[in-house]
Amino acid sequence: MTAVGKVLVTDDSTALLLSLLGYSVTKLWNTAMWHAKEVWKTTGKIPSYAKMDVAMKQEHPLWYRRLHSQSAQAVLEELWQSYRSWFALRKKGDRKAKPPGFRRKTSLSAVTFKQNAVKWNPRTSTACFSIPKDIYGKQFLCLKIRPPEVIRLDDNNIQIARLIHHKGDWSVHFVYNITLPEIEPDSGILGLQAGEDVNQTAMICRKC
Repeated sequence: MTAVGKVLVTDDSTALLLSLLGYSVTKLWNTAMWHAKEVWKTTGKIPSYAKMDVAMKQEHPLWYRRLHSQSAQAVLEELWQSYRSWFALRKKGDRKAKPPGFRRKTSLSAVTFKQNAVKWNPRTSTACFSIPKDIYGKQFLCLKIRPPEVIRLDDNNIQIARLIHHKGDWSVHFVYNITLPEIEPDSGILGLQAGEDVNQTAMICRKC
């Protein structure tokens, strides 16, 4: 499940830090893009995710170090998956498919945090995200969130959180697990698979 909450930015320092993180993702993406194209020119192949990760950490560490390590890795994973999708479309004969491209230099890209880099306090509706302490002088960016009232988030069910900038505002998209209730046999509850024809199933049930 995905829940979207509005980030309540109440001071300039928080706004600046959010912008720095989003800008760092854009710069890391573009640097990795440039590296991939240079390798392609030399070898005729796009470097694997693992090789891009090593190259960004060792040869181009400036923007990599400005993000939590898993946030930086998520940028490179997204880029590599974009290339894989392009390869797949080309293999199917889609000559109009375009490879991933550079992002606008001033854009603020989404910042991804994996499970162990997110802490959620349901009592105060505060989310804390891990950031490099040696760069920003603190270990966490803590944000007040206005979440949908129906969700039940905790540190155990949050899988991924993405800070997204849109038209001057920030929101956080939580991807989280939910526990489905067990259905007892002969309970009278009908389960349907996604894509199943509901009308046809209802007809079958009436015949039963």
